[in-house]
Amino acid sequence: MMRLVVLLAMSLGALVACGGSDPSVDVVADTTAPDAVDTVEPDPGQPGDVGAGDGHSDLGRDIGIDSIGDGGQGDDVPDASDSVQDTEYLDQSGDPGEDVPDPTDAGDSTEPDQIRQPSPHGRVQVAVYKAGSSYNDRAQVDVELYDLPMRMDAFGAYSPEMYQVWLAEGDCVQYFPVEYACNPPCDWDKLCVSGNRCQAAASRQSAGDMTLRFGSTSFESKPTGTEDNPYWYSFDNVDAGLVDPATTVTVAADGFDGRYGAFEIPVGGVGPAEFFLDDEWGTLDLDDENGNEITWTVPKGDLNGMVVEVTINTGWHGAPPAAVIYCVKPVSAGSLTIPASIAKQMPPMGGIGLFQHMSGIAMSRSGFADVQGRTVQLHVARLHNLNVTHNLEGDL
Repeated sequence: MMRLVVLLAMSLGALVACGGSDPSVDVVADTTAPDAVDTVEPDPGQPGDVGAGDGHSDLGRDIGIDSIGDGGQGDDVPDASDSVQDTEYLDQSGDPGEDVPDPTDAGDSTEPDQIRQPSPHGRVQVAVYKAGSSYNDRAQVDVELYDLPMRMDAFGAYSPEMYQVWLAEGDCVQYFPVEYACNPPCDWDKLCVSGNRCQAAASRQSAGDMTLRFGSTSFESKPTGTEDNPYWYSFDNVDAGLVDPATTVTVAADGFDGRYGAFEIPVGGVGPAEFFLDDEWGTLDLDDENGNEITWTVPKGDLNGMVVEVTINTGWHGAPPAAVIYCVKPVSAGSLTIPASIAKQMPPMGGIGLFQHMSGIAMSRSGFADVQGRTVQLHVARLHNLNVTHNLEGDL
């Protein structure tokens, strides 16, 4: 119960609005092959869980390798001593220390170390959703801009500083929450972070008027709300057929004084995807013994920058996820595997739950812009519902 209260407070605090910074934009286009590295140095004043570059590297790599033991997590978080041999344990503190290599010094390496979940400051996601046998006939556009890095693949965005890498193996990484102990407790608009210190929670931002282009077809949105609350965008009636591999998707923002600067990001589209799971509803029963291979049909045509992402979230939507698995693989590979060592650490999943966090599998492309030290992502995806079950006993 204490964990739930702490995480709920953190989640609510992340939605408080405050100021931003002035514009200066460098666009990082997604023009390299999925397994290439093209990094842009993140703002040193922000947590170290942000990357920029091409589609594959920006879907995340984590570098520092260290044993975290039980991490002081308590009985409800897996003990690293119970895990499989030959699996790397990574420390994801905000300050990795002098002995951890700088990701911007990667040189000509084409295989960064470990996968990590994306944590940009802002994201514009254009997704065509599929639940069951068919896609929706309209694309959903979500605009989320913050003054700090955030993860945006749960019911609500949350700070990556609230989590640590538990396991990283093969195509996947697994996260569990970290419980810090700030004394006195932080105010409602702050987070307790590494070093048991209070840090201002992230606040939503505006980037002014925004245009979304699909080739020659354009949609415009003005941020709604009052001057103190100018960051909600609405793009309605975007036909799903516009999200197509032959069409370049571009987002352009005019900028908003004191919040976000102007930016423009182009990225290629993505056509319908075919994933081979247990049934048309995307059922995936995590196997603790044999691993979990997920396969798909490799599309024809240009696959540059196209990847498959799997995000598995557990827990009630009123608090940040209780556990997360994130996996990514170039679409050309045709398959990825969730290792048994990671699956076995997950809590029971499935059955009846109260507004559970969404899990999904996506075929996607991403482009990035650096807006005066803030990373903004345009994420274009065919996103399928993922119905994950794990170690169910009886009728839950």
